[in-house]
Amino acid sequence: MVIPKMQTMRSLSWKTYVPLVIGCIFLLAGCATNSEEITSEATSSSPPAPVVVSFDDMHPSVRFAPAAGPLGGELAEIPAGDAKRGEALFQKDWGDGVQCLQCHSVLQDGEYIGGETGPTLNQVTARRSKQWLFNWIWDPTEMFPQTQMPVFDWAGDQEVADVIAFLETLKVDFDPATILSSGKSLEKIGEALAAPDAYDCRACHTIGEDDDARGVFGYPDLTFVGSKIRPEWRDSWLTDPQKMKPRTFMPSFNLSSDELNAVNAYLTSLKWDLKL
Repeated sequence: MVIPKMQTMRSLSWKTYVPLVIGCIFLLAGCATNSEEITSEATSSSPPAPVVVSFDDMHPSVRFAPAAGPLGGELAEIPAGDAKRGEALFQKDWGDGVQCLQCHSVLQDGEYIGGETGPTLNQVTARRSKQWLFNWIWDPTEMFPQTQMPVFDWAGDQEVADVIAFLETLKVDFDPATILSSGKSLEKIGEALAAPDAYDCRACHTIGEDDDARGVFGYPDLTFVGSKIRPEWRDSWLTDPQKMKPRTFMPSFNLSSDELNAVNAYLTSLKWDLKL
């Protein structure tokens, strides 16, 4: 995929986009799906015409009226997607400049292309199940009513499946076992697991102080997390974030005990360098 350079925004200062991203803070309260709380039947229909709303005088947003869809229930089978059609939908202008890359970014040739208000999507299919992505893309407001992500005017299940197929082409395949057996220190192994070509913690979180290390505005900054949060708390959080904060947006990675120890060792190393 080649993203037009005119869509490059991430390299600019985040201060330029503060008005746009304020609304995204509400997303952080969490919006993971809960099959016991969301029980609507899985059906298909086209939403009515879009309505332009504005959460900022400078940045109008398109919000489509809610539609029936697979809102939490497990589909018998998600249709096979077409990545080429999905790419076209991913880059589609839905009106008033609203498109996926207005908020989300992808890492292409070492450069972040797109916006800063939503997570980087390269490794999203390594973090989320296909069912979760299907429900979220179809109608994110059913999973989290306060989200600023719009409900797009999907023609049906097939278009959502096509977008997921395209997202799968962005993923860099990696083998945790290979990383774990690299012979490096536990800290370095954890860093490799958190890298953009693995689980990609920077898709949401800032780790570091340069532009490439910056995550999404409003998500917790992990640059000095080793100085702020006890390892045992992080261990519990990484094991089951939903148990500690129900409906948090943080996914459960199902890390093995070795992966968990390595990632925690890496996060523990991220400390302030205080020179008195």
